Amino acid sequence: MSKKSIVYNFSHYDKVELLKTFPLPYYIGKQNNMSVAIVYRADEKSKDLAEYYRGVHFCPLKFWGIRKTGSLIGEWYFLWFFYMHAHEIDVLIRPHFSYLTIIIGWIYKLRNPKGIFYIFSDGYGLWAALFRKKTLLVNIKNFFIKKILYKACNIADKISVELVDIYNFYKIQEPLSVNQNKLIHMRLGIDEEILNTYDIKEYPINQKEKLIISVGRHGSKQKNTELFLDALKKIDLKDYSVVFIGPVEKEECDFQSYIDTYFVENRELKEKVHFIGAVYDKKELYSWFNRSKIFVHTAIYESYGIVIGEAFRFNNYILSTDVGCAKELISMGMGELYPMNDARILAFRLQQIIDGEIDIQSIYESKPIDNKIISWENEVRKLGRFK
Repeated sequence: MSKKSIVYNFSHYDKVELLKTFPLPYYIGKQNNMSVAIVYRADEKSKDLAEYYRGVHFCPLKFWGIRKTGSLIGEWYFLWFFYMHAHEIDVLIRPHFSYLTIIIGWIYKLRNPKGIFYIFSDGYGLWAALFRKKTLLVNIKNFFIKKILYKACNIADKISVELVDIYNFYKIQEPLSVNQNKLIHMRLGIDEEILNTYDIKEYPINQKEKLIISVGRHGSKQKNTELFLDALKKIDLKDYSVVFIGPVEKEECDFQSYIDTYFVENRELKEKVHFIGAVYDKKELYSWFNRSKIFVHTAIYESYGIVIGEAFRFNNYILSTDVGCAKELISMGMGELYPMNDARILAFRLQQIIDGEIDIQSIYESKPIDNKIISWENEVRKLGRFK
């Protein structure tokens, strides 16, 4: 008897997306003994992906159109594909609340009423935006969009959201308020199966280096790296060092020029503060989290914040703005939130840690922390059975 099948459909797929969302369909398939395929649009960024990885079949589709997520011109061929193959698919997974997700879900359930349609939602996105105050014309438009989105929630058999605040928001909105069982709070996890293959010897707090790291696309408006650099001017690092991990922004601004000027004006920091560029190898990246004591996050917005979860996994003391999963994971681990765009408070907190006024070792020893609780295996288990 052949296995039942899961298809995860995304508008595009590449090595970055492989690191972010691949574990979702993989662990659903593993826990339900089902075959898994990922269907996406073939393009230059996906051409180097293998046909099979960890037993999952990669299925690129070649078709004409502009590469734009969530738009008919970017994903039109998926409508035809799922119309033709819906009866072969036992579980269909689509990310995000988008118009295409709604239409694809409707086609799938029309052609395969017994199939399971699961929406994997990353955040407030389109739906939550509808509830913000806007002009009369926009509010009228949003009224009709809400009707479509409500229909999508009726069609879906399961809907997951990544943040607990968004989960609480969604569950009081129609139609989920009358059918809350289909709504699940599921974080973006850590792939412990892959992590175990890295053979990283995890350090307890007292064996970690006096190292502070920040991970992201440095120089982008979202990541707000300037805030951390401003805070560092106000700190006596003593025997601590700081490492910025991630690409330096070139499109939004010439951030390398900003860095060069910063070190000219703050020569005393040049030996202690380092930009090492992008680290795409997960083993190397996790090694940095394993070595560091403190993780600093300065973003002004996040849908989730995968790097915050990685900092939590390796027992970093997290100093973050109130974005993404920061508040929830800090409550489960170590750290604190600081006000958005407040370099003075960030500098003050860091100085307290460096001077020993905030004793990370004592906090770690006094608070039971299960840093493996957010594994993908645990998170996917919340979704229940798919049979």
